Amino acid sequence: MAKEKVQAAILGFLNDLEAEGIEQANEATLAKNSKTKKPPKEKDKTVTATKSVATKSISYQYTEIEPSNCVPWKYANRLVVNETTCHDLIESMKLIGQKIPIIVRQKEGSNGQYELICGARRLFACTALNLKVKAVIAKLSDKEALLVMDAENREREDISPYERALEYKSWVSSGIFKNYKEAMEEAGFKKSWFSKLISLADLDPTIVQAFGLPKNIKQNWGYKIIQLCKQNNNVRNKIIEKAKCCIEQSLPPETVFRELVKATMIFQENKNTLIKISDSKEKTLFTIEKKKSATVFKLPKLNTETFDEIIEVLKDKLVSS
Repeated sequence: MAKEKVQAAILGFLNDLEAEGIEQANEATLAKNSKTKKPPKEKDKTVTATKSVATKSISYQYTEIEPSNCVPWKYANRLVVNETTCHDLIESMKLIGQKIPIIVRQKEGSNGQYELICGARRLFACTALNLKVKAVIAKLSDKEALLVMDAENREREDISPYERALEYKSWVSSGIFKNYKEAMEEAGFKKSWFSKLISLADLDPTIVQAFGLPKNIKQNWGYKIIQLCKQNNNVRNKIIEKAKCCIEQSLPPETVFRELVKATMIFQENKNTLIKISDSKEKTLFTIEKKKSATVFKLPKLNTETFDEIIEVLKDKLVSS
């Protein structure tokens, strides 16, 4: 199926679930919303996307199944699911029940087993409460299942940019998508955003560990570090060595990022008390000259916003000194 048809079919599938009162939402919102519409009784429904290009439909059945009949799909998000991460959801379900169904598909070659596409925490909560789990059993290919999973999880804040990058990398390494270009186009991502995000998948594990948790790595931080690491092996090794030091010191994420970038800078001081700060390519960033009556900073041409920020920092430092 062409990418436009896949996108239209996925959109139609998710829109139809919502129209039937089968909502796709973050479990964290459940405790705040006890007035969610009750899902319909068990039914079979064939969903056809509204766009004319969608010649293929996605069919599904809404029902209840035993949690023990669900097995993890090998390409599903590797989220941390335990009593701690599911505590709020379990407490909410004690009061209002399960309002959002999981999405599964029939496990090939099995009798009555299902692969879990979306809803690992809902499944865990139903198991903990000894309840049958409300489920949408959909007929999905691997590619369609990935796109449905991504559509449901895209707005989640508990999945970090680094984890998303690893997930999208697996789309290609698994062979489901031929390359990043196909994955990007099928999922409807902007090229500029996707190219920066996917680069995070190449972060060295030591660098990731330095930030404590993957969620602490901001996308622009990871992209900046990757760009520095790509310059040459010497720069990359400096960053990794600094990351090891950060791990030992248990520094805050913001400090870790600054330290890793600073590790690539070159500081030179001559006899005339002139300090030159350069980047890893030995391009001068700025100089500091110590004179008897003053300290002179020589900076490149800056935009107004950056200049104002530097002035504020200097003011704070001078007042506190």
